[in-house]
Amino acid sequence: MTVRASDIVLYMSCPRQAYFVSRGYKLDRVIATEYVEHLLLKELAYRFPLLIKNDDLGELPAYLNDIANDAQGDLSAIEKSQIMDAISNIDVDGIIAGMENAIGVLGKDVLLQRIVPWKKEYLMHSRRLDMSGRPDKLVLINGEILPSIIKTGNKPEYGVWKDERIQLAAYALLVKETFNNPVNCGLIEYARYGEFRDVNIKHADKRIALRIKNGVQKVIDGPLPDKPRKVPCESCAFIDLCRVKKSLLSSLF
Repeated sequence: MTVRASDIVLYMSCPRQAYFVSRGYKLDRVIATEYVEHLLLKELAYRFPLLIKNDDLGELPAYLNDIANDAQGDLSAIEKSQIMDAISNIDVDGIIAGMENAIGVLGKDVLLQRIVPWKKEYLMHSRRLDMSGRPDKLVLINGEILPSIIKTGNKPEYGVWKDERIQLAAYALLVKETFNNPVNCGLIEYARYGEFRDVNIKHADKRIALRIKNGVQKVIDGPLPDKPRKVPCESCAFIDLCRVKKSLLSSLF
């Protein structure tokens, strides 16, 4: 079974999540306000280039409301009141301020070059690496193809989170395999803040991504792995299944 870049992220959170997903269990999200915010922000981020290109940052609240009113895809099964609660939690003024700052630092044209997708959610597959992945965007900058991912949660004060850097490294390996385009840089869009960060992808990051990929493969092919000491069990969609498996294993000994 081919390892997906998303499996690497799951494994870093908890190997058991990768185990259950590989066996066909769905990582169903609890439809909490935070998840609705994620869906709204992800869709809004795809519209950032149009807002910037047309100098329409002031229209961002209207764009957000349009996304909610369309209520397509994942949003179609969510109550309207919950969508409105999620909208009220999104700091649109903060997003606009972040985007204005990015335009001021980089310039409109350079920023657009970094966030306009060359390919959107393009599936890449490497037989040699036995790995696949679908980044949110591939962007083309000065002939280089760079992976870009949209994040809707909190951002670190500086740099990016470790799992994000390793995820980008996995995508960088796939870009090299797919397009014969060496990649040493990636992009992160923190949609909640209208902030865009470059990420230097080091050889060490790629080695870690491959090492974790091999760990995922062992999980896919093997028995239920041990649970790490520090994992967010209470917020995990597999918590009940994980407890049942543990009880079944205990009964065998």
